[in-house]
Amino acid sequence: MNNPQIVAYVAMDNPKSTIQYGGTIIGPIMKNILEDALVALNVEKSNEGIEFEYTWMDTKTYEVENYIGKNKKELKSKYFKFQYVGEGETVLDQLPKVGTKLEEGKTIVVFLG
Repeated sequence: MNNPQIVAYVAMDNPKSTIQYGGTIIGPIMKNILEDALVALNVEKSNEGIEFEYTWMDTKTYEVENYIGKNKKELKSKYFKFQYVGEGETVLDQLPKVGTKLEEGKTIVVFLG
């Protein structure tokens, strides 16, 4: 950051998508270019950095926990709602799967048996 060694510029003329925002069209292309450039420059990946600060426009996402094997009465989440499918008290399966990033307020479907 303090000693730049590469500069990347991507311009797109007449994009074929109805969504024409730079972050949507050019963002993924730029990400691939910069990732390859950092590998070529032998830059090690760092997990340190500035923590992301949400604004009112951002949608918060959270990782889905593992609810399989839990009792229906144990299901709690401060981020998600639950929809129950089937009879019984034990969670046999869930959608979305464990580890999936899901927007706050969305529904997790749990299959009971």
